[in-house]
Amino acid sequence: MNTSYQALGGNTATGQAQGHRIWSGCLFGLLSVSGLAWLGRDKVGLGRSVALIAHEGPAAPPYLVGWTRERWAFCSTAAEPCPMKELDMPPDGCASGSSSRRLLLTAAGLTSPSVREAFRHVLETASASSAFHHAAATRRVMLVLDAAYDAYEAGTQLTSSYEYCQMRKAELSSLGASVVTCVIVDPSAREHLWKRGLAEGGASKEFGEVMRRIDDDFIFQELNRAVAVFVECGSPLILAQSFRRKLTLSQPAVFGTTLRDIIRSKVLDGTGAFAYVGVSSGASLASEVLVELGANEVASLGGDNSGLGLVPNCSFYPHATLQSSEFLHHLVKAYQTGVMAIPDCQPIIDTGFENGRLSHICP
Repeated sequence: MNTSYQALGGNTATGQAQGHRIWSGCLFGLLSVSGLAWLGRDKVGLGRSVALIAHEGPAAPPYLVGWTRERWAFCSTAAEPCPMKELDMPPDGCASGSSSRRLLLTAAGLTSPSVREAFRHVLETASASSAFHHAAATRRVMLVLDAAYDAYEAGTQLTSSYEYCQMRKAELSSLGASVVTCVIVDPSAREHLWKRGLAEGGASKEFGEVMRRIDDDFIFQELNRAVAVFVECGSPLILAQSFRRKLTLSQPAVFGTTLRDIIRSKVLDGTGAFAYVGVSSGASLASEVLVELGANEVASLGGDNSGLGLVPNCSFYPHATLQSSEFLHHLVKAYQTGVMAIPDCQPIIDTGFENGRLSHICP
């Protein structure tokens, strides 16, 4: 369903500021997870800061060796109330009308043992439901990096798409993914990365060449082989644009389709054979309404701030805190949609729970 933009209480500046809040929140959460304190663009992939040792809580997973891990330590020992029911409207969470929808939405990544286990469970159940469940090698994940690319280019995020690709490959493989394929959907972004790689050489050149070889047919085919799509954090606007763009496909039967069409169809087809995982803006994209976009951003979308609509009448707000309550209630009134907050350490999961509601995962 397309949803027209509604000004938040007549104050478009407020909406714009909240849109940019998502970017900065993503930066904080994911720098803490991946530890890529990238301070220059001339040496892609060499921005790892010295690893910090977590003195409390469970040991960090092997993929974080060599990366900082403040967010892992914090989420593993957090004393915040969970769930924060006062932030969700309705307080018990949005209704889950499907017993087979695989959905995991997180603000700051897979930042605690319970969230890692939830990802593993979602991946395994999707794989078990697929036509290829007899082969563990079919646990393929497609990693969408458009938002990370755009935020890095804008200077609102210090981690490049190349670095996210490397970190997530190690992370998701440690949790059972057989193959993690990194893609950027936007053709102009792929071309830009290729040109930069020619100038910089090394890992930047290799990554740019891989991205340039990607086309819409490749993305379409990879989605058909995958059991999950993992949408990385960063700028929400480019995600909305990339997922709405009509794909240029060689198959006439799917002419004019979009990534939004394909993913909605696969997540909601009733088989449970395909999972959607989103981080920060990637989580927000699953919404019925992208509530954090500002007025100028929505105007660039033709006044339509609808998301993928994976859960009817439900939108998601990453990086929420107890201080977000008043603003979240304002969003509910402005957009006439249910809203579930996603605090940094309390992701949302929907795998068809018996209570019929989406649930928060506590650290």
